[in-house]
Amino acid sequence: MSAKELARKILKREEGWKEKPYYCSEGYPTIGYGFKIGKRHEPLPEKTMSISEGDKKLDEWIENIIYSLNGNADTARAYNNCNFDRQAIMISMVYQLGMYGILKFKKFIAACNDKDWNRAAEQMLDSLAARQAPNRFKRQADVMRSGSIAGIY
Repeated sequence: MSAKELARKILKREEGWKEKPYYCSEGYPTIGYGFKIGKRHEPLPEKTMSISEGDKKLDEWIENIIYSLNGNADTARAYNNCNFDRQAIMISMVYQLGMYGILKFKKFIAACNDKDWNRAAEQMLDSLAARQAPNRFKRQADVMRSGSIAGIY
């Protein structure tokens, strides 16, 4: 599987699906596979999203993330040092944290540049994001360490 296909699989598992708006853990109106649709604590809109709309939007997001990772001087080498499974984890991290968020993981990026996967996994776990979503980050750190989603996703 390509990194895009693996990322789709991971994100569908991590985000789950909701056709109606809900508040994410940070208080943002959200729909589908975790798509933010409003400002923090705004009222939930009256709308729905079909799964086909969500799948299309998810694919667009993944494409944009891959483009951003490859187009950023700080992340391009790290991303391209990764096999498809590890690339999918980086895509998932950007999906959750945004590009500005992953850029704060300077030691993680440096470890990926060095192909030091144990250190990369340790850096993922030594973060506020990992304290906020410990199970998700543990799964993703396990993939980063092993290089395979097999048995994890």
